[in-house]
Amino acid sequence: MDYPLNPVIYLKIIFGLLYVRWSHIRRSSRLRFSPPNLVLLLTSRCNKDCAFCHYEGELNPDQWQKDEMNLSQFTQILEASSAPKVGRICFYGGEPLMNRDLFLMLAEAKKRKFFTSIITNGLMIEKYYRELQQAPLDLMTLSYYPEDLEKIERGLPLLGNSTVINLSFIVSQNRIKQLDEVFAFAEKHSIAMVTIENIRENQASNEKTLYREDLNLKELKDKYQSRYGKNILIRWSDFNSKPKSAAKIQCPDFWDTVLVNNKGQTSPCCQYPLGDYSGDLTQTNLSINSSELVELRENMRQNIIPPKCQGCHYLYAKDPLYS
Repeated sequence: MDYPLNPVIYLKIIFGLLYVRWSHIRRSSRLRFSPPNLVLLLTSRCNKDCAFCHYEGELNPDQWQKDEMNLSQFTQILEASSAPKVGRICFYGGEPLMNRDLFLMLAEAKKRKFFTSIITNGLMIEKYYRELQQAPLDLMTLSYYPEDLEKIERGLPLLGNSTVINLSFIVSQNRIKQLDEVFAFAEKHSIAMVTIENIRENQASNEKTLYREDLNLKELKDKYQSRYGKNILIRWSDFNSKPKSAAKIQCPDFWDTVLVNNKGQTSPCCQYPLGDYSGDLTQTNLSINSSELVELRENMRQNIIPPKCQGCHYLYAKDPLYS
């Protein structure tokens, strides 16, 4: 079912995006309005076990049921005063397709005129392709894993043109040579967007982050932009380097996104551990200006890297979607 947006909704979304952009440029410590991006942690379950995952060691707990969001909790979150009333809702995990209420929540989000997106590893597309075809889903971010291509390629064509695909690839020192395969896959399946993210190292994985000194970054970007940029929007996270004292932090997450779990607890960033969710969005209108977020924004304003942001690939990168 289609839920067309009326001009008033479009204006509210544009105002929200402009306000967030203005607040980020000014490095405001406090926000007057809720950011237009709501990211929902639907589940702590995942059907993959990636050592490089920033939630490594936290997913698939024995008591996973306590982290599972249902339609009632979702509705309660949307009705909270601190939650955005227009903008984008991103369904996140774990693997969100493992949540049995996902498609009910998608329908509810569209009734409320939200832009809807999902981040998935794609392993369950073949199982749920009919529901995905019928769902009012605007964007699917699909993770690229070479070991899963056979299964993903069985499911992806079944979607037809029902949603826009953003292909996401985590790059590292020993994965950089796979970029040719990533873009060839995107071209083969007429994928609209490719996002290249630099890995964040952890102690569980031997994957190593890429540094600017390791490669000619401009030459690499120009190569793929020249060959694929006409038909594919290419987004790059940053390649780490020892920052110069004058380097300005670019990350907008503390201004433009609200991350919420099924308990209504919020987190400053999707890269933060699951155990960092706290507070209750449904009980207070201070969540977007919690003491933690105000302090984090103030650190960014002073160009101080918060401890849990060390090594993040978006600290100094400018997202082309903000250009």
